[in-house]
Amino acid sequence: DERFLLTDRSIKRFEQHYDLSGFCRIHTDLIVNLSKVYEILKNDILLTNGEKLPVSRRRRNDLITAFADMITTRYGE
Repeated sequence: DERFLLTDRSIKRFEQHYDLSGFCRIHTDLIVNLSKVYEILKNDILLTNGEKLPVSRRRRNDLITAFADMITTRYGE
């Protein structure tokens, strides 16, 4: 299911009002569903649909941590 959400709210405000467990902010204007991440590259991620999205240097470690947590939760250690 490939859905995008377009909103006039700032992402920060969106993060404050909604439960975004299973999602991670990867760039100033991008939040990604971690279950759709196929591969984490150096400066990008590759999604299961083949799309490549940029990951900011500042958010890369948060992405890796969130992705590892999701994998651990889903599949165990």
